[in-house]
Amino acid sequence: MDPKTINLTITDSIQYKLLGCVFYGDPFHSAKEWSYKNEIGKLWSRFYRLIQKYESYFSSISKWPKVSYELHLEPEDYDGKKNKNYYVFVGICIQDFNEIPLEMFIKTLPRTRYLEFTTEATDQDSGAEKVFGEFLGSKKKYQQSYPFIIQRYDKRYKGLNKKGSYLDWLIPIK
Repeated sequence: MDPKTINLTITDSIQYKLLGCVFYGDPFHSAKEWSYKNEIGKLWSRFYRLIQKYESYFSSISKWPKVSYELHLEPEDYDGKKNKNYYVFVGICIQDFNEIPLEMFIKTLPRTRYLEFTTEATDQDSGAEKVFGEFLGSKKKYQQSYPFIIQRYDKRYKGLNKKGSYLDWLIPIK
């Protein structure tokens, strides 16, 4: 996918309610970005083990079966240089629930519109960098409304760095 041809969509106002697992810290201290061996890859492994353990429960509350989410949330003291610690949450979007597995967490995101676009898994950094560089910021067309981004994975995602594998990005905007 050529990053020059990224199609941007503005969603209606949405409120996501996610059920999953969370990590806090520098997710790249043990392995580089876009690696199954970093803390994000390990977090996905833990989440998939729990999905298998609670398979019938997940299928009963999942809002969109076979779609999963990765949320990156920057705390107030994150600066990307000295403090590289932030939250990573992986999970599924859910409907109503009464109880959740003890090992899991619920994250209800604020209702907002999103700037949505798709990148190929082999080109995710340059596509996202292009959108952030050209469209987001105080003097750009869109401003980020909350300090997080979402990556959405569905049947088009075939794995890291595999040609023909796609993921969606959702950036909350004002």
